[in-house]
Amino acid sequence: MSLLYMSYQLLLFCSSLLTPSTIFLLITGALNTAFPAFDLINSLVVNAVPVALFMVTCFFCEPKWQVGQSDTVFKKRLESRSEKMDIMHVRKVSS
Repeated sequence: MSLLYMSYQLLLFCSSLLTPSTIFLLITGALNTAFPAFDLINSLVVNAVPVALFMVTCFFCEPKWQVGQSDTVFKKRLESRSEKMDIMHVRKVSS
């Protein structure tokens, strides 16, 4: 193998480890900023609980349960987003 390709693989591996942790810390900081009553530890725990539950589901449950859990999370997000869009539509029509 060439040294250039090996260094590429090393950088790819490092970035695949750093990206999820960076997003995790960004969400923790955003929770802390949005809700000043939360300190950083509480924000970290609030962010870590769903991640830990999903990780446990992925390691110990059958695929149908994994898909069911992710569907539940995404459906709730889509439902709340569609409700917001309906409210915005009603406001535009009424004004």
